[in-house]
Amino acid sequence: MRWTVYGTYGTLRLIGVLMVLSPAFSGTPVALFPEWDFDVFPFRTPGIVTIPAGFLLGTPGRGRRPGPDTAPGEPHHHRARQAPVRARDGA
Repeated sequence: MRWTVYGTYGTLRLIGVLMVLSPAFSGTPVALFPEWDFDVFPFRTPGIVTIPAGFLLGTPGRGRRPGPDTAPGEPHHHRARQAPVRARDGA
């Protein structure tokens, strides 16, 4: 779960940085600031870089063991069956 958050927020930050450095922000007639010219990133949209980067930022946690709320021998489907009960009880 933690790596999903890292992947999401890391990708959002990367999108923000690359958008500011792209021609969509400065240097072209249709840019947000056409009179300024500090575009370093050559693409108008950063998706070609940020989508694969988001997957790479989120992959280190994919194969990790279950969290501390799972007993060592407890199967994962057991926790899934408890979810509706916990939702009704408010726990």
